[in-house]
Amino acid sequence: MRVGGKGFETRVVDGMLHIRSASSMVGYLNAPNPIDADGWMNTGDLVEERDGLIRFIGRASEVINVGGQKVFPTEVEDVLLAAPNVTEATVFGVRHPLLGQAVRALVTVAEPESEDTLAERLKEHCRARLAKYKVPLRFDVAELGAHVSERAKKRRLSVGAAERENA
Repeated sequence: MRVGGKGFETRVVDGMLHIRSASSMVGYLNAPNPIDADGWMNTGDLVEERDGLIRFIGRASEVINVGGQKVFPTEVEDVLLAAPNVTEATVFGVRHPLLGQAVRALVTVAEPESEDTLAERLKEHCRARLAKYKVPLRFDVAELGAHVSERAKKRRLSVGAAERENA
């Protein structure tokens, strides 16, 4: 897609989208200024740029670091949504003692299925389509709608929140 327009400039620095315009916000109350001295704002979006077009890959804050390898939750979610009986999927990182983080998935199914059977089936489905480090170590089942907030935004659990839910 093309980003910007009249009065806007874009650039990609280390895979991150930066935007600059003649009129921009001052910043967020009680937060560091997101705009650098030259007027560029790092959006936090990971992108690829090719021939003037920008492809959004994900948010930097959502990237899961598994032993130094980057995992984009949306890539794993797309694979899970292609599996039979899966209607919703949310992927997030959890702490791992050896790897730093590991991948975990929350799924909703159309028809009831044994959690053990579902987990094994989804692991096999993911192993056939993803690199080993991207395959979720654990699958939890949630009710329909549990994946989004009341504002219809994807609800990704932070590392700490996922561990508290586990307790």
